[in-house]
Amino acid sequence: MLKFQKQTPRQVEIIREQLGDLNGILDSINYEVEYDSNSMIYINSMKSQREDLEEELKASEWLEKPYAMELSMSGPRSVPTGCLGKILGKVRELLLAAAVIASGTDRKGVRSTAKLHKAWEGRRLLAESLEPSSFAIRLSYANDGRMPLVMETDPDTAPEKDDSIENMFLTLLSGETDEECASALVLSPGLRGLYRDFLGMLAEHGVGLSLRTKAHPYAVGMSPQKARKRKESLGRISYQKKDKEIEVEGVLVMGDIRNGSFAIEGDSGVYRGKASEGGLEGLGKFALGKRVRARLLSSTPGGGSGVPSYSLLSLRGLS
Repeated sequence: MLKFQKQTPRQVEIIREQLGDLNGILDSINYEVEYDSNSMIYINSMKSQREDLEEELKASEWLEKPYAMELSMSGPRSVPTGCLGKILGKVRELLLAAAVIASGTDRKGVRSTAKLHKAWEGRRLLAESLEPSSFAIRLSYANDGRMPLVMETDPDTAPEKDDSIENMFLTLLSGETDEECASALVLSPGLRGLYRDFLGMLAEHGVGLSLRTKAHPYAVGMSPQKARKRKESLGRISYQKKDKEIEVEGVLVMGDIRNGSFAIEGDSGVYRGKASEGGLEGLGKFALGKRVRARLLSSTPGGGSGVPSYSLLSLRGLS
């Protein structure tokens, strides 16, 4: 999966000073003169550097704003208001879908996750302001400006869950995501249909979309051309799962017998999922923090190249 590294831009004043110096050099160039190839390479390099600095400046200025998210649309000079409303609605649904994917609680579709819907009550996206652009809107969450958590009963791993949801969301909205990876993320028919509708809107109306958040201040974007290509690719990827049994050792960090959920922190990361009947029997025997050896069923979508999900088959303690 495409992983969005957290990048921190420099201070606004530093970037503006460097950008001002660079603009002074570029403004002094006489473009009516025919330059040799080496000179043109140098000029083009400075132009590229200016673009990077301008994007870094936007990211740095964004971090000073009191909002959670900035959504920008570009493309035609006029877009039907109904289209704008529908795109914003689909973005909201995709954010919920990202929570579904990150939690691993549902493979059937967004609307069957009543627990997640309840968790998002009072956490609606609120439009805060419009910004100069083809169309840009700044949004905040209704609770306290934070990304909603999947499971609020697990405060120790909340930051990790926050990051997981946001990374899934950005992956779906990025035109740079590997097509097979994107298809694997929307394995279930409900999520896949939602994603196809969203991509179809961008392609049909020629609308490009970019997004920046506090954790990822550099904008991630999807052009209408990439949206069209992504939508077409969703129908070509194999959605068969590749299952295999694996054994892992680690610390039992979550065991919910009522919901049949587990989490084991091993050397290679955290394994989460649902427990089978045999797995539930094991969960009832061990306290949290106990070192265990687990036998898991790893199910990988997308012909073996997607994001795996895990089922707990059995569990035993380690001395």
